Amino acid sequence: MLRRRLHPLATVAALVFVASVAFGQQPVLSPNYLLSSAPALELGVAVGGVLTPASGRNFKDGSYLDVLILRAQAGESVGVLVESDAFDTYVSVFDPVGGLIAANDDAWDVSDAWNASQVTFEAALTGAYVVVVSGFSPNDLGAYTATRIEWEAPEPVLVDVSGPGIFRGTLQPGSTVAYRFTVDVAATLTATLRSLAFDTYLTLLVDGVVVAENDDFDETDSQLVVDLVPGTYVVEIAGYFPDAAGAFGLDLDW
Repeated sequence: MLRRRLHPLATVAALVFVASVAFGQQPVLSPNYLLSSAPALELGVAVGGVLTPASGRNFKDGSYLDVLILRAQAGESVGVLVESDAFDTYVSVFDPVGGLIAANDDAWDVSDAWNASQVTFEAALTGAYVVVVSGFSPNDLGAYTATRIEWEAPEPVLVDVSGPGIFRGTLQPGSTVAYRFTVDVAATLTATLRSLAFDTYLTLLVDGVVVAENDDFDETDSQLVVDLVPGTYVVEIAGYFPDAAGAFGLDLDW
């Protein structure tokens, strides 16, 4: 399944609708201010907010939400930390054309607050990114702070392999791991990527050009079956969301 993009949004009400669609939900009560007046996140500056019964809500679980704006340049590494001592936080981020690109519930190891959520991503587009702060449960209310934090995307990992096999590794947030191999005769490649830690995304490239990709195989796993001609190929491992991370296993057979 290819990555999906939604149309630009004019108001916060429309934005909350898109957020809801991405999670299979629809808005019940939208915020009463326009997107242009939503608080902006600046690097290192904590923005305080309060979820109240007057905040936006959604149909799926009735959780309350606030909307903030973060402006970024294409290629820029971005991090957002949301903290609260009042409720279980949840943060999601939408790109300038409305696509959901990152979401997180618990980030226990990055804050001294009772509850924290953190997302990191490398901006693919220049423009205004929408940060949605909500509670994990329908009745979560109270004060929170949201902060844009410094984060550097890790360097991609490239591993040369000499033949078929099962390869295990760990994906870092915002990074990729790639396996490069050469075939001398025509063959059929079966590449299967499995992980219990993240929703996988598998891509096959030749000279930097994508020739095949897959997101959905056996729920959150991915698989490619491709006929190869002699040449050098790269199988790239990533997560469906930019902040995906964790252990994986890649089975390459040809």
